[in-house]
Formats: sequence, C-alpha cells, structure tokens
Amino acid sequence: MFNSHFHSKYSHDAHSELESIIDCAIKKGFKGIALTDHCNCNFTPERNDFETVSAGLIKLESLKEKYQGKIKLLKGVEIGEELFRKENAEKMRAIGGYDVILGSSHEYLRDGVFLRTATQEYDKWTSEEVSGYTNYYYSYILQMVKETDIDVVCHLTLPLRYLKRRGVNYDNTVHDNTIKEIFSLMIKRGIALELNTSGYLSGLFLPDEYYLKLYKSVGGKLVTIGTDAHVDEKIAQGFLEGLELLKKAGFSSYYYFEKRKPQEVKIQI
Repeated sequence: MFNSHFHSKYSHDAHSELESIIDCAIKKGFKGIALTDHCNCNFTPERNDFETVSAGLIKLESLKEKYQGKIKLLKGVEIGEELFRKENAEKMRAIGGYDVILGSSHEYLRDGVFLRTATQEYDKWTSEEVSGYTNYYYSYILQMVKETDIDVVCHLTLPLRYLKRRGVNYDNTVHDNTIKEIFSLMIKRGIALELNTSGYLSGLFLPDEYYLKLYKSVGGKLVTIGTDAHVDEKIAQGFLEGLELLKKAGFSSYYYFEKRKPQEVKIQI
C-alpha cells in the first residue's frame, strides 16, 4: 500500500512527529508514504510555509537510513493558491528532488479578500453565494491544471466537504462540464487524480464513485490514494475502503509517484 498524501507537524494544521507517523504507517502495512505538507505560498512572519515545509523535508531525508528496508519515504509537497503567488510557489518547487507535487486550493478570493474555505459559515450564505464559491473553485482548478507544474490534483471535490459540514446540500453535477474539461487536461498532461479518503467516516470520498467513473469514462487511468492524515493514528483512515471504491468504479490499479514518475500498484483485495 502506498499513501500519497499526509501531513506532519510541519504543516500549520497538523501536529504529529514524523517518526510517529512513519511507525504507524509501518504497523498498518504501508510499503510507502509521501510527506506532502501544506504550502499556501503566502510566506509571512506568522506563517512561513517555505521554512516549515523545508524543515520537514530535511527531517524526512534524515530518517531514510533509519527506515531503509522497512518503508519507502517519498518527498512531496501540497502547493495551494499557486496562481496568485507564482514566485513563492517556484521558490518552494526549486528545492527539487521531489517525488510528488500535489496541487490544490483552500482559499476563496472574494471581493479582493482571500477567505479560508474550511471556516466559512456556508449555512448562512445564500444559494447565489454558495454558487459563486463553487464556480470560483472549479474555475481555479481548471486554470491550475492548465498552467502549473504538478503531478496530482488532490481532493478535487473539496467544496462538498465543507458544505456538508455546515449541513448544506449541493448538486455538484452542475459543474460536470468543467470537471470533464479538467479531466481531459489532466489526462493530456499526465496529471493524476487523487482519491482522498479523509472523509471516509462521514461517508464522503473526494471524489466519490460518480466522479471516479466519469474520470474513467473519458480515459482517466492515473489515480493516487491519499488519506490526507493530519495526525499519526489516521494515517490509514479509509485507505482499504478507498481501494474497494476504486475496484467498484472499474479500476484495477492505482499509482504513486517516485521521482515524479507514476508507479503502478495492482489492487489486490
């Protein structure tokens, strides 16, 4: 098993030590894991992701000898909001030696202000405001896939996570044409789709079976699996169930990236 997305204490919203995470991953039977701490590319004294992510990658490198033969430790990063902060994104990317680079968005630029999408009170928004956010999000992901140097689009249907938390029912199929365009560009550029299992306990995979099948129907093949764990004990949350979902959607393999090249793993469950 290869987990292509997790966070350590070197992310602003995670807490676990790398050694603890790696030990948990070994106990859960993982053959490889990719450290992908958050970089929102807005480097300030209050939150300088370049410094923290860099420190995490240095720590990971120092642990490779200790864990050699036990688990493959892969070097990654999750880059968000790159389109607005390209210079800082390139600074992060220039560290080099990455196995995998994830692309994502966690902010909503509304009226010139960046809003953190995880903390908005969507249940107090009008339907037009909710639509404004989701239209913005998928347009951003489309542009990100067109313009940036990434290997994986992670948690594609992320707005559904936050809308569900606030009790907002939303018909995401209104974005299917845009999502198909995203998929076509991903396939053309060799960018993988992540199956994010972090919402397994609440019954929400990102994306769900419907979008996995849609991706496959337009020729999509490259799928990674990431638990998006922010604490060590959740390193495997939903992973086996994710494998089952991929099989149900018609996939016989998933992938992880090493030296930014996709490596196939047959699903054997």
